[in-house]
Amino acid sequence: MLHKSTGAANAGHRFLIAASPPETRWASDLQRARRSRLLDSAVEIAQGTGYDGVRMRDIADHAGVAISTVYRYFPSKIHLLVTALNRELSELGDTLADDLTYLDGPFERLGVAATSLTNAMEHSGRISGTLTQAYIAATVTAPREAEAIQLQTTMFFSRGMGAPPRCGFYRHIAALITDVWTGEVLALVQKRRTFDDLRCRLQSAIDLVASTAALDVSQRVHSDVRTCS
Repeated sequence: MLHKSTGAANAGHRFLIAASPPETRWASDLQRARRSRLLDSAVEIAQGTGYDGVRMRDIADHAGVAISTVYRYFPSKIHLLVTALNRELSELGDTLADDLTYLDGPFERLGVAATSLTNAMEHSGRISGTLTQAYIAATVTAPREAEAIQLQTTMFFSRGMGAPPRCGFYRHIAALITDVWTGEVLALVQKRRTFDDLRCRLQSAIDLVASTAALDVSQRVHSDVRTCS
């Protein structure tokens, strides 16, 4: 079990291992509990072994189920680990939605959200390395699960901005930052980036989008003034 630190601006934010979001595919509470236990087991094993050391047989033994049960829920290790990453992002997003209420500006909130996500990944060590490596692999072997991560990350950044429901403008910005995050995570897995690089590049992208958005608003106001004069 990992515990989060207090305060969104604190560098100690970590991935949370908590209850899985509801899954309509799994009809009974028992099935949902078993699925969540498999995810917990995979993350705990990843914490000690890293990506290469995670094996379906070990997950089954750790969760106290038959290996056939594991495959009934997840067709491969990649599917399982990417689902675990999706859960981590969802839980961290829930936490940040409450922790960022003291900030007014959407881009300031977005910057804190991006930094908190990077800090969570860095302080989770092998867990984040394992889950992000699985995510990169999923873009080839499990595209549906990879797309779910894209959507979850976009939602994470969108909620971080304090976006109203169905706000297309904020969601487009969140999707853009998600694309930057995805590319940087690939470089991170390949050891071409550090976490400091990731923080810096995400913040640079956010600053660029913020300045562009401010310029657009200024031009619209200027145009309105000229029209009304």
